[in-house]
Amino acid sequence: MDQLRDTAFKLPGIRWVLVGATGIVKTAVSVPRLSGKVANPIQLEPVTDEYLSSLIEKRINYYAASEGATAPVNPKQFQQLYAIAGKNLRDTFKHAQDIALWLFELSEDGKPTPINPVESWIEEQADYGNIATQMTAAAQEVFDELVKNGGAIPAAQLADDPSTYAQKVRYRVRILEKLNLAETVGTEDDLRFKVVRLTALGWFTHHVRSSSQGSH
Repeated sequence: MDQLRDTAFKLPGIRWVLVGATGIVKTAVSVPRLSGKVANPIQLEPVTDEYLSSLIEKRINYYAASEGATAPVNPKQFQQLYAIAGKNLRDTFKHAQDIALWLFELSEDGKPTPINPVESWIEEQADYGNIATQMTAAAQEVFDELVKNGGAIPAAQLADDPSTYAQKVRYRVRILEKLNLAETVGTEDDLRFKVVRLTALGWFTHHVRSSSQGSH
């Protein structure tokens, strides 16, 4: 990124906008040569629930191949999927596409369409029974902390003292990474720019676990 400092970043009349996960952007612009050249990242909030259904409905109508065509995942189901996936719009679009392909395969195999395809697909993705047997209590604490904080936490905040991260936190995070419930982005040498965040499977596992606990 610093190679652009004296070339692209100096083009007159142009203001560049870097888009990406907070930890990745912070890491990219943290080199000393970019000091004072790049503003602090702005955290964009998720699309609010009140606008999401109408937004998706307009998108479906715009891209409909023919009049009266319906999407495999309707706006109401998309909103449910969006809430389960941590309100990440990009990920939710991908999940909706995966569900559409999954429904097509069910149809090809002569199997009935589930009443709630979103719930059925998520339960198929997240084998919570198997995951629970491999999750330690300490790793579960980190997992719950990630959920409580919207799915992502700077690594430095996971330890009371950043110098104890390696001993107290890294092992727990690695358990979550091994189970594909979380991932780490950023640099190893500076915890300020290292972020631990839930994966799609992490959000699905949280949903399946919450649903299971709620039904007891």
